[in-house]
Amino acid sequence: MNSMGTKIVEEHFDINKTNERFTLFLIAHKIKPGDSVEIYEFQIWISKELSKFKGKYDLSVYDPISKIPNGQELFTKHLKEVANIA
Repeated sequence: MNSMGTKIVEEHFDINKTNERFTLFLIAHKIKPGDSVEIYEFQIWISKELSKFKGKYDLSVYDPISKIPNGQELFTKHLKEVANIA
């Protein structure tokens, strides 16, 4: 990732202190403490993964994932699979 941006620290890997989906982004991209990322990189990744997830459930780009039962949990599970920790 880029040398500018947000410096990653150990706390970013603690899901009690950091958004779990951001932590999964870091793991999926093999980002370690001391590395830096631009937040837009996370936004691009999460958007692409959301599109893939919606495709698996035949949701349109306009449909909320809450349209399927347990949609939020299923999306997080999808991200864990992408990060190879499921």
